[in-house]
Amino acid sequence: MLGNTHLYDKKFEKTGKDFVKIELLVRDPDNQLVKFLQKVRRHANPGHSFVVVVDPDLGKADGGSEKFSFDGDGSFFLKDIIVNGEKEK
Repeated sequence: MLGNTHLYDKKFEKTGKDFVKIELLVRDPDNQLVKFLQKVRRHANPGHSFVVVVDPDLGKADGGSEKFSFDGDGSFFLKDIIVNGEKEK
């Protein structure tokens, strides 16, 4: 486990229909994806909105500099991160 980052409001437990389950099978020996998702959860869940830019050094024409927005004011909420059957805290 990678530390206590489990932040969410109890009201979201009753709105499971609003959530979508996404499963990934990855090779991530140094847990970079898990750490990234934990960081996103830590910042977005309390209400902070932000943008993540993938490969900002590569121009858009070459597939880089794509922006992904996370609206932390309620519409985006990362409820659980489960790695190998164990819920990350």
